[in-house]
Amino acid sequence: MDRCCLGRRIGQPPILRRLVCHVREERAIGYDLGFWKETRDSGVAPSAVYWSLINGHSVDGVETLPIESILSELIAALPGSVRASLASGLEWIDWDSDDGLSSIQIWWSDVHVYVDCRSVSYEILNRIIEVLAGFGCPLYDPQEDKRFDARRTE
Repeated sequence: MDRCCLGRRIGQPPILRRLVCHVREERAIGYDLGFWKETRDSGVAPSAVYWSLINGHSVDGVETLPIESILSELIAALPGSVRASLASGLEWIDWDSDDGLSSIQIWWSDVHVYVDCRSVSYEILNRIIEVLAGFGCPLYDPQEDKRFDARRTE
């Protein structure tokens, strides 16, 4: 089964994207995940919130996250992951599978977490989703334009 999804090129901001298509062998090829916590339903479409957050804009009704606690739990859920940074202050988490066929990069701000997955098993994706759900941050799937938040009624 083939499904189109967005992937991010290394070294380019998320707004400069290219299509990467496939789902193969129970692995998502080039899959993005977004997470944030709302203090209230602002009525703004999840896609608009997502694009605003990953492009560095503030959004009313989005709560500040305990980001260091979240990052610690993500690192624990992804053994072998490494937190990296540049002198400019840009930080991310890198994870590569033992076989070198799968990788994840995690980027964040104080109000959201963005996950870029390449050829990652659904079991690994679910680990990430469970960590963020534990902090009240439901998954937003930009490929499907769907936020998995029971509080929203869209």
